[in-house]
Amino acid sequence: MKQLFLLVFLNESGRIPISIYLPLFLIEKFNSPYILVGLALTLSTSASALFQMIGGILADSLGRKRTILLSAGVRIFTLSGLTIISIVGSSVGAFLALYISTEALNGLFQTATSAMVADLVEPRKRVEAYGIYHISINVAFTLGALVGGFPIAFTLLFVFWLLCMIADVMIVVPYLKESRGGSRSRFSLWSLVAGVKDRHLLAFGLVTLGAGLVANQMGPTLVLYATGSLGVTREQLGILYTLNGALVILLQYPISRLLLRYSYSKTLAVASILRAAGFLMIAGLSGFGLLQVVIVALTLGEILQTPTGASYAAVLATETNRGEYLGFYNWMWSSGMALSPIVGSYFLSILAPSAFRAWYVISLIGVACSVVYMWLGNVTRKRLPRLAGIL
Repeated sequence: MKQLFLLVFLNESGRIPISIYLPLFLIEKFNSPYILVGLALTLSTSASALFQMIGGILADSLGRKRTILLSAGVRIFTLSGLTIISIVGSSVGAFLALYISTEALNGLFQTATSAMVADLVEPRKRVEAYGIYHISINVAFTLGALVGGFPIAFTLLFVFWLLCMIADVMIVVPYLKESRGGSRSRFSLWSLVAGVKDRHLLAFGLVTLGAGLVANQMGPTLVLYATGSLGVTREQLGILYTLNGALVILLQYPISRLLLRYSYSKTLAVASILRAAGFLMIAGLSGFGLLQVVIVALTLGEILQTPTGASYAAVLATETNRGEYLGFYNWMWSSGMALSPIVGSYFLSILAPSAFRAWYVISLIGVACSVVYMWLGNVTRKRLPRLAGIL
């Protein structure tokens, strides 16, 4: 497990500084309009979402370790191209094509590592294990937000990302042990619709799509609103995202331990309410100060959602299709996140000059997700009595 968490930490250490500040990079380097920024982020997250599903299928058929190695190995080449373009600034089209490809390959990595956690930990302790997994990501997030907020060249961030991928490959090959080898079953695109075959997973996936759409408003939409309407600087954004990461590092493990006594559906419902409350507060802000309070509410929602959502999907699955089910969950979650930049930027555009009203709409979606999570938990417990004490 230690090697796995180190692998995840290095993976996120490289990509997070770029993913947080990519909107500013596109605007500063290529003079990109807001709508292109939103479209680029939507396409990259959509590609990652789709390949998270594909990654689950590959993890079941090829094995976890081979899928991780495939993802990290190919990204060395795409990141080399991104580093060159970040220096010469030749074409925004070429840059976005390579960036979207890199994020798609990252989707394979995310599901394969998530499935490996489920393989190694018994169901009752998975929330705790995924909490530690999330801490690994957020240690990287905190450092990445802090470093990215410094006035340094974006090119250096791409070089660092490339070095992290090389380090990942050097860890995977000799040190990472396989948790479950391939099933030798043929890869089939039909497995992409696994959620349609299992109505419980399908229903959970659909509400998770809405939750992902709301959760990722903390990313590009908040960046655009905070810098455009509240006058927040890049350095202040770095402080906000560093606060987010630091809170996860400090609180994720004790809260994950506490969550072992609560049902998954109730935890997910509370997570959605916390995010809804946080985004509602943004509508009444006029500066940087109280944004820190908002970040606390959003972070608590993140701490509850991340380990519990993956645990919910894993407990619905059997041992042979665990990667597929986690892949479907990741697909739905990331599809919601993929929609968030274009939806958020659209709300900000059509509601201008009263852009703060966009947060009312986003908050209402969060409340709706909370209600559906509670309803879904009640229905699923009745139809699957074996999970009554968990869901």
